[in-house]
Amino acid sequence: MSLLLLKTRPQIVIPELAARIGLNESLVLQQVQYWLTETDSGIKHEGRRWIYNTFEKWLEQFPYFSEKTLKRAFTSLKKIGVLSIEQLNKRNHDRTNYYAINYDHEVLTDHFDVDEKPAKPARKPSKIRIGQNDPMDKVKMTRSLTESTTEITTESTTNLSCQVHDEPDETDPALQVLTHFNQVTHSNYREGKTTMGYIRRRLAEDYVASDLILVTDYLVAKWSKDRFCRINVESLICGS
Repeated sequence: MSLLLLKTRPQIVIPELAARIGLNESLVLQQVQYWLTETDSGIKHEGRRWIYNTFEKWLEQFPYFSEKTLKRAFTSLKKIGVLSIEQLNKRNHDRTNYYAINYDHEVLTDHFDVDEKPAKPARKPSKIRIGQNDPMDKVKMTRSLTESTTEITTESTTNLSCQVHDEPDETDPALQVLTHFNQVTHSNYREGKTTMGYIRRRLAEDYVASDLILVTDYLVAKWSKDRFCRINVESLICGS
């Protein structure tokens, strides 16, 4: 089994895996790994273990994702080839999706070259205004960050919530992310070449400002009480 996939953990980002397949994809893949290895859910099929879940249940486990963002992450994982998604029950009325990780895929091996990232699905140009992944009046982003099935931690998160703060009125999405990051972490990062480069690199990988803002809120909520954890733009936004 790949060393990049932990058996038990809080819902966190593994930097090396995120650098290989993308931030959202690494979060989703790790969640599938949890269900495969730490629960009795699922079935055996053709020598592999498969788990099943409705999309609504998946969405409950990612309160900081919109529906379209989560669907795009699953689609990307399937396109890369690291995740198999099939409807194993052939009855016409049963359209349940089953999920299995392809542990022998190159991105989960030690010799994978991070500079040769697997291709992600092409994204159609969006007519939504800059900084939004979905129309925010249609997506409830205030779901409680209470303990999910993967939360193995002694810290109480029942009073935390993942809310989208008002975005600055800049037209540059990288500047929107930086401004928001400074607000929620009480930092004073400047628009330097290195700092903005971290953010622009992630935006160039099929993400928009709202994706990074939501993940920033979530990770700040989880890490803010850990005095040993250094919160900076590179670790939160790039995961590498």
